[in-house]
Amino acid sequence: MFKYIRIKTLLPISLVMLMLLIYSTYLTSNKYFQYDSLNKLKNGIDLSKHLSKTIHELQKERGLSSAFVASKGEKLKKALLIQRSKTTKTIKDLKRFLNYNEINILKNKQLLNNDYILAIRINVDTFNINTLDTIKKYSDINNYLLKIITENSKISNIQYITKEIEAYNNFLFAKETLGIERALGAAILANNKFLKTQRIKFLKLITLEDIYFEKFINFSQPKTIKFYYKTMNGDELKIINDIRDTIIYSKKKKLSTITPEYWFKNLTSKMNKLQIVDNYLENQITQNIKTEQTKILNQLTLSSIFNIFIIILFIILINTIFKIMKQDRRAKLLFEKYVISSTTDLKGNITYASEAFCKISGFTQKELIGKPHNIVRDPSTPRNIFKNMWQTIQNGNNWNGEIKNRKKNGGYYWVFANIEPILDDKSKIIGYSAVRIDITQSKLLEEKVQKERIKNIQKDKAMLQQSKLAQMGEMISMIAHQWRQPLTAISASTNDLLLKNLLDNYNKEYYDNKLKKVGELSQHLSKTIDDFRDFYKEDKEKQSTTSKQIIEGSLNIIISTIKAKNIKIIQNLNSKNIIKTYVNELRQVILNILKNAEDVITEKNIKNPYILINTYDINDDICIEIIDNAGGIKEDIFDKIFDPYFTTKEKSDGTGLGLYMSKIIIEDHCNGKLDVKNDLDTITKTPKGAIFTIYIPSD
Repeated sequence: MFKYIRIKTLLPISLVMLMLLIYSTYLTSNKYFQYDSLNKLKNGIDLSKHLSKTIHELQKERGLSSAFVASKGEKLKKALLIQRSKTTKTIKDLKRFLNYNEINILKNKQLLNNDYILAIRINVDTFNINTLDTIKKYSDINNYLLKIITENSKISNIQYITKEIEAYNNFLFAKETLGIERALGAAILANNKFLKTQRIKFLKLITLEDIYFEKFINFSQPKTIKFYYKTMNGDELKIINDIRDTIIYSKKKKLSTITPEYWFKNLTSKMNKLQIVDNYLENQITQNIKTEQTKILNQLTLSSIFNIFIIILFIILINTIFKIMKQDRRAKLLFEKYVISSTTDLKGNITYASEAFCKISGFTQKELIGKPHNIVRDPSTPRNIFKNMWQTIQNGNNWNGEIKNRKKNGGYYWVFANIEPILDDKSKIIGYSAVRIDITQSKLLEEKVQKERIKNIQKDKAMLQQSKLAQMGEMISMIAHQWRQPLTAISASTNDLLLKNLLDNYNKEYYDNKLKKVGELSQHLSKTIDDFRDFYKEDKEKQSTTSKQIIEGSLNIIISTIKAKNIKIIQNLNSKNIIKTYVNELRQVILNILKNAEDVITEKNIKNPYILINTYDINDDICIEIIDNAGGIKEDIFDKIFDPYFTTKEKSDGTGLGLYMSKIIIEDHCNGKLDVKNDLDTITKTPKGAIFTIYIPSD
């Protein structure tokens, strides 16, 4: 009865929560679509800016072309040629903008085709077209572009932005009408006469222009209207009205007193002012869209947070209802099919097994019910896990963790299990309930990743050993070279003493000096052996050292062979920091880079060869640079030099592991960075040599 009352109370609450969830989801999606529509509208305004600029230049060319045709080429020729250049550049800019932004809105591409515009210009230049057709050809292009602006300036659901866009569209049509008026007026004045049909068309243009401007004013905001009147204030407006009256009402004699240049100049002045207003309108609309986007984005964030909050509450509520109704038949069927679940008595004998449990284990319910739960226990699972689990649940607590279980066919599967006590009305434990999640695939993947990691570690170790063996051969050769001179000196000294002894020519001071010299040479040989042994001693722990100590340890091994080849070693060791790193591994990297430099210098027979070693500090870290003058690395192998088994040497001379292992040591073992670039000549910009840079962090 108590359970029924709880469910009866929670169901109406869940219904209210569901309605809130639907509302919050609708609110969030609505705000998102508002933001998205404003973003598209902003992109449309950006496109309109380029289209408007193109229309403006075509308007100028139209006016000059019509006057040029009307005067048979006697007037405005120079201005027309200049304007054509500006128009061509603007059209190219428009096409470049469309291509860059992947905008495909030019359905009638012919109108902006170079050949189409060139054909109009040729007809104008050869007078194979009359003034009205000239105006029409250019007007067709402008009307096409104005239509694109209108189509792409989608109406916003924000009222004042909608009015601004409507005002802007009317403004553009008014400007285009004025442009046609400029072209027709220039043609009339250039021809010094016009037909009755032209007079009617001229009057219609003025009337239509007034209508568009009136609509523009009606839809505009007060500050826009104020800016418009402030910008359009000027003497040319009165002059334009006087010329209009002269064209419409005067006869030919008075008409001839006005030049087309004068008309075009004043109309162009007005058009230029209108272009300023045009730019203002575009910027104003863009700014208002950005403001609304910011406002809507804030609202979207709040509604999203509210939506998530409602979702969480709804999930919690539904989860609570399912817990209360878990004995319900339909819930039980779903639970049976998808949840790996079981219950046991206090002794661990299975009293219930879900269908999902039977499916994954391979046992039937008949085979599981009444059996101890360890029927699915995998033998490889440590006993202490089950001991800890029983202690936990018997104390009335929940236990959860990963368990490997056995299938009936001898296979296995992994689950993440949550086990909790089942309590009666008096809070006494009467059994245990377990719910599990199948994690077999993730565990198999984990095992596979672990195997691959071990395999890669072993591979790297093998490569490192192979690299060390190759370098060991080189170092034995270096040590043999270093030993020859001391051994020769020791042999000469002992032979000299033997000869003195045979001749019975004993001189204590002479003997002492010779023996002292032999002792010093023996110490040198011993030191060489120590250097060799220390170099290949396995680094178990990081040691505190300096870059100077590391470089000196590497140079002690290779210096004699380098000097024997007349290679100059230049050291600028300016680093003072103490770092903690794997010393021998870092020495191995430096020795490998030095040996590579020595080999390539010898191979190319470089004149005045040198190897420059620079060290400097970067905060608490150090940087080591090793620079040679062997001509640098070829561009076609630059990306391969750190690849395993890649080498430019003969197969008998190199393994291709040196630089690969150096990269592994610096970046994986020492947490640093190894990079290479060519040392370019400041004048010719050609490579002088290679620069290997080692960056070692302080920690």
